[in-house]
Amino acid sequence: MFSYILRKLLYMPFILLGVMAITFALLTISTKPEALASIQLGEKASPRQKYEYLASKRYVRWTERGRAKLGEMEKGAIPTRGTAIYNRATLRDLASDHERLNRELAALVAQHLSAEARSKVTTGEPGSDERLTAEVDALKQQTLLPDIKTRLGTLDEKRAHNLQAINGILAGARNTLAIETMGLGQVREAQALLARAGELEAKETSLKDMADGPEKTKLAAEMAEERAAIETVDKAGGGLRDKLAQARADAAKKLDKIEAVEADVEYTNPIEMFFSYVGDMVRLDFGDTRSGRSVVTVLKDGIGPSLSLALPAFLLAELIALFFGLLAAMYRKTALDATLVISSIVLMSLNGVAIIIAGQKIMAADWNYFPISGYADGFGALRFLALPALLYVILSFGEHVRFNRIVMLDEVGQDYVRTARAKGLNENVVLFKHVMRNGLIPLVTRWAVAIPTLYTGSLILESFFGIPGLGYLTVDAIANSDGNVIRAIVVIGAVMFMLANLFSDVLYAFIDPRIRLG
Repeated sequence: MFSYILRKLLYMPFILLGVMAITFALLTISTKPEALASIQLGEKASPRQKYEYLASKRYVRWTERGRAKLGEMEKGAIPTRGTAIYNRATLRDLASDHERLNRELAALVAQHLSAEARSKVTTGEPGSDERLTAEVDALKQQTLLPDIKTRLGTLDEKRAHNLQAINGILAGARNTLAIETMGLGQVREAQALLARAGELEAKETSLKDMADGPEKTKLAAEMAEERAAIETVDKAGGGLRDKLAQARADAAKKLDKIEAVEADVEYTNPIEMFFSYVGDMVRLDFGDTRSGRSVVTVLKDGIGPSLSLALPAFLLAELIALFFGLLAAMYRKTALDATLVISSIVLMSLNGVAIIIAGQKIMAADWNYFPISGYADGFGALRFLALPALLYVILSFGEHVRFNRIVMLDEVGQDYVRTARAKGLNENVVLFKHVMRNGLIPLVTRWAVAIPTLYTGSLILESFFGIPGLGYLTVDAIANSDGNVIRAIVVIGAVMFMLANLFSDVLYAFIDPRIRLG
């Protein structure tokens, strides 16, 4: 037996590795690394903080341009806040989407414009955005079929969002390039001068509408002084406004397309990401929840309420189901057996949510026997857990009694039962000593599947009754797309299932001496 247990324990890491690979694949498909960083650091974290965190987890690596930008941030040459970090995958996807949407939109325009205009549209090349925009606007003015108009509007909206994202990235990259060319101090001075000049022009415009008089003369003098002050500062800086305009023009010429923007980070290969992910799981580093709490802390806080509900309810439900299953097998083909079978089928047919709502309405709201929802620490939790546990027994009664009845009926018809009865043994001894012991093998198999889920409690019951257990936490994590909590629940569940499976194998050998583990 020892060698069998040891062999099973040696298999477990490989099974767990497979489970981690599946959860990693699902997490990678559904959630970008940037979203995980936002969960860990909070939504207010800067792009630099997020990518530095992802780099520490080996999800991304800094490019040469990215390392240079980090160095400039540390020196104060460019601002830390407000300076974007560009991901190579994001830039590539935006450029690819831009070309694809332009081609699709140009093809749609070419199909439905007049013959003269159609000849001017090149569907193979996207062409300029301005020309394509004019062609789309012209097509919108025509009377079109509803499906064509819908498709045109959808494509145009997607293209508008794509262009907005591209223009935002280009503006940020051009601004950064202008700062690197002139220096942060001179850019800020030039921007301040431009802001002052803009305010002055607005005042001068309003001054024209004023009636002549001493007040207008005074304001004109003040504005002249302000303009002179602006010119003095500008000349002292060597033509700051012209420098900024030239730097922006050079940056715009250099960064005229999204493809010209240099990436600061790039994703590492999936294998490197996966091994980093496995390392975190082995260290039980599941990260933080969206609320900023450690996932491990949340799991510790939730496991107590879950087990307080699930363990007593499970034991009580199994004892009751085992008793009535034996009873139905013992008195098969009688009115009692028929009553139990019909009751089981009826309970299995009823919707579980409906039973829970009815239980809350009748026993908690109307009769006031139990609280409707809530939880308390210590023995005060009993009054909150009594009704959910009772409903758990009711919900599981039908399925478990039918299963136990079938198992016991298979045993009651065996030769050893007839032999025991022929020897004159008491019916209770036959039933509870012989039949039940031999019928435990399939029951233990079912318990091995059910026991690993006990640590999460009952998802529906905890949600309806506001019990802060792992079931409630799981439902909340799914609703809020909290990937860190979901992956922790999945990995821990896999470990619990493997251990329960091993425990059931060991129990087989104790229940039935004919079974040898090897």
